[in-house]
Amino acid sequence: MWTCLEHLGRARPDWTFLVVGHVSTDARRISSLGNFVFVGPQPYESLPGWAKAFDVAIIPYRMNQQVRNANPLKLREYLATGKPVVSVPTPEVERFSPHVLIASGPDAFLAAVEQAIQDTDAGRRMARMASVQSMSWDARVAQTLKTVCVGLARKHGERSEAIAE
Repeated sequence: MWTCLEHLGRARPDWTFLVVGHVSTDARRISSLGNFVFVGPQPYESLPGWAKAFDVAIIPYRMNQQVRNANPLKLREYLATGKPVVSVPTPEVERFSPHVLIASGPDAFLAAVEQAIQDTDAGRRMARMASVQSMSWDARVAQTLKTVCVGLARKHGERSEAIAE
């Protein structure tokens, strides 16, 4: 991850990179560049306010088996903001490919971020938000309850038919 971010930071020293959250690896190489701002972990409820501060959301993970198998909540949160998103390719990210710029390698990632910065189309912004609208916790609970109710109704219906015979 840091290799990609270091490339971005060196290629665009006039950009500011906001890093929100816990940093679990040595970030000295990028923090020394001067255009990275580390604000550390923030309360969950404050994250929408932080999202207003950035132009493009990025998921520059270093590719490994864990990342390939990940289902990042961050992706859905970013899409919900309507902001352009640039990510490394993973199966889960690729499900959202109409709404995410996917890039492999530092140069491609930089080009995708530059493209995303230019994306001010309101229709695409709304499409990004709509792509995850049904994935809220309320929507998931409603779908789960519906599935349980349908299952119970079938079970009840099967018992009723068996008794009637």
